[in-house]
Amino acid sequence: GASGTLGSYLVRELQCQGHEVVAIVHRKPVILPDVVSVAGDVTLPNFGWTARHPEIEAADAFINCAGIVSFNKQAREAQHLTNVLGPQYVAKFCTELDIPLYHISTVYIYHGDLEVYTNGVFHECPMNSHGPFRNYYEETKYTAEAVLRGYERGLQLTIIRPSILIGDSEVR
Repeated sequence: GASGTLGSYLVRELQCQGHEVVAIVHRKPVILPDVVSVAGDVTLPNFGWTARHPEIEAADAFINCAGIVSFNKQAREAQHLTNVLGPQYVAKFCTELDIPLYHISTVYIYHGDLEVYTNGVFHECPMNSHGPFRNYYEETKYTAEAVLRGYERGLQLTIIRPSILIGDSEVR
């Protein structure tokens, strides 16, 4: 997701803060000075790699921005692979490397739960309290969170739930 709307912003922001960035990219490389793009597929175990990637293995954190936001029913299989299965492979990878995973989800997994929103603050609630999903995207993000929360104990997990993202996803 490093070349998407949120990912491309994060790459630039991390660089501005002095971090080295190595991006796992599916289709479009990140074209910025000092960013290493490594081709990989989040929907495959070990990103589809047969060889080791020392630049990735040296990472001290993993931000998973990969996701398919679509409300088209024809995108369901791709959404499931990227939004549900992909985070499981990323979690396994992070656990093996003993690095934290920052997983990008969406605030819309709790769209109808009044008990999680009081006085302008969203509170964490049990993962089994969800309403009917308005679309498959919300359902895939909810399912991914449930799977990640149930993952084996070695996973250092932070889930980030932005709302609507608006911006230029062009990477310069």
